[in-house]
Amino acid sequence: LDQHLIALPNTRNQMSRDETVCKYCGVSYLILHEFKLMEEKLKALETEMELYHGSVERERRLKEELQALSQSLEWCKADADMKTERLQNMGIQLANKQEELQGLNIKLHGIHSQLKAAQTQSQIHKVKWGQHKTVLRKTYFLLQHSRKELTEVKEEVLAMSVHWGSLNNELLQQVHATCRASQAEITELNVKLKKSQQQTECLQDQNKDLQLVSEAAVQKDQQLQASLQREAELQNRCQEQQKQTLDLNSQLKALQLNLQKVTYEMEKCKDMLMSKTKEIEGEQSRLRRLELEKEVVRSRYSKEVQEKEEASLLYQEKCKYLMEKLAEKEREEEESKRKTSLSESELKMLETALGQAKEELSTLKQERELMMISHQNKIEQLRESIRQKMANGDSWRGKVETELAKERAQRTSDLHETVLKLKEEARMEVDIERQKYQELIKKYLKEKEELQAQVPSLLAAATKTLQEQVNHLELKLQEARSRLTERADSKDLEIQSLKKVVTELESRLHNEQNNIDVMSEELRKETQSKSEEMRSLSQELEQLTEQLNQAQEENCFLQETVRRECEERYELTEALSQAREQLLELKKLGGGRPFSQQTLSPGSLRTSSVSSSTRGQKGASSATSEKGARFSSLYGLSGNSEIPYSKQTSNNGSTDLPAIPLPRPPRERTSGNEARHRIAAALRKRTLSKS
Repeated sequence: LDQHLIALPNTRNQMSRDETVCKYCGVSYLILHEFKLMEEKLKALETEMELYHGSVERERRLKEELQALSQSLEWCKADADMKTERLQNMGIQLANKQEELQGLNIKLHGIHSQLKAAQTQSQIHKVKWGQHKTVLRKTYFLLQHSRKELTEVKEEVLAMSVHWGSLNNELLQQVHATCRASQAEITELNVKLKKSQQQTECLQDQNKDLQLVSEAAVQKDQQLQASLQREAELQNRCQEQQKQTLDLNSQLKALQLNLQKVTYEMEKCKDMLMSKTKEIEGEQSRLRRLELEKEVVRSRYSKEVQEKEEASLLYQEKCKYLMEKLAEKEREEEESKRKTSLSESELKMLETALGQAKEELSTLKQERELMMISHQNKIEQLRESIRQKMANGDSWRGKVETELAKERAQRTSDLHETVLKLKEEARMEVDIERQKYQELIKKYLKEKEELQAQVPSLLAAATKTLQEQVNHLELKLQEARSRLTERADSKDLEIQSLKKVVTELESRLHNEQNNIDVMSEELRKETQSKSEEMRSLSQELEQLTEQLNQAQEENCFLQETVRRECEERYELTEALSQAREQLLELKKLGGGRPFSQQTLSPGSLRTSSVSSSTRGQKGASSATSEKGARFSSLYGLSGNSEIPYSKQTSNNGSTDLPAIPLPRPPRERTSGNEARHRIAAALRKRTLSKS
């Protein structure tokens, strides 16, 4: 049984006997190919599991990318919210402007009504003026007629003076009376003329005022028409932008292919936008600061110029007084600083000295400990030597003890001397440092006195430098004003250019936001599809794990069946060996004598029963081989082992010998058949699940 027809591989030869050979029969290596197949399947499943693990890592990466994209989306949404807030603010401003326009329109209607009323009043005044004109013309014609009549009367009087000499006085009186009446009427008419002229002048003034009001109203009308034209232009622009947005929406499908370039440009544009917005905000803040500084500087310098001219003398006196106070305070501060620096330096020096002393003490302690250890070692050595010598003689004890006492006394005296020396050295160092510090204090005091002597000259120089600085500052002020005006002009131009850039960038941002929205929708769809794929993969994984568990259970079941069959085979081999032994014994005993039929009949019956049982077993094994081809080799072996003895004897050529009763089949034969049926059912299930 141990001899193999086929050479086993090195891996199997290197394995232990328990792993390769069954404990009962030693034939289990014939089923290893099935285990190999199962192992290959297990490896395939493990590779699939690794693939799924890789898919999990991909999922994690995709989730991280999704999180990054969601963060960018949130950022874009925040930007969009900011833009919407700005748009809302602009809409509110537009509404306010529209309200202002409505108010202006109401004012215009009021002005138009006032104009109409003024026009009606002017027409009424014109009518009155025409009436006055007609009255004046009539009076003028009457005066001319009266003059003509007077001339005619004079002619008649001159003509009739000859005839009517007597009536001359009466006529003269009548003429004088008529003249007086006419003069009174003329004066009245002149007064009326003056009044009418004044009224006409007032009307002309009112007319001029009304013309001015009408001109102002016309100007406001023009401004309103211009604003309305601007609104119309803005509406046209909005319509054009809406058309552009529609065109851009139609172009979005083509731009989806160049998404990566667009995202890169988007990031650049975002950076540019952020930088430009920061620059705009910085420039606006600078402009505001400059304007505030302008106003502050103008007010300050105007006030300072007025106050400096008035309070220069007072400032000089105050300057002297303050300089004296400053000198005193500086002295006090210098003294306090010097004291603090001296105290700090002294503290540092003392700390360093203390640290050095501590270090020296620690070193001394270490040396002392080392000395003590060395002394103890020496003492132990001496003790050992003394003990050795004590064996030779007791006379050395007293000498050794005296020597030890002397050495101890010397060591203690040396330690005391070293401690005293260190203390004296530390005191000497402290005294030397104190002397050094005292010398430094003396030097600082001398420097202080020298500086106090130099204070008045420094004050005079400081006043001169202050005056020069004031003059220099005034010149700088004038230059700064000129520069401010230039900068204001340049910054106005820059602001206009930046506004244009901002409008362009806002339009780009709007387009990019639309692109981002489209991208986000696509990404959502992709994530949904990937999540569905993940679900399907997880379901497949669960199914594969279930199949793996089933395969493992089947494997365990097959191992149990193989064990049982091995036990049965072992029993059969034992029965065969016993039968062979009995045959050999019978051959030896019988020799060549023929037996009677009575002796053969029961043996033949037994052999027939055994052959029938073996045939039944062969039928069962053939059925199981038809159901599952994997275990054909096993069942073939069992069939060969259970061949009836009559055939074996016929093959050997001993036909005359009687049949020997074979042992009974094992009790677990029925359980083996049940196991085979179970294996066949499991294989059927597996084939169905695979199909």
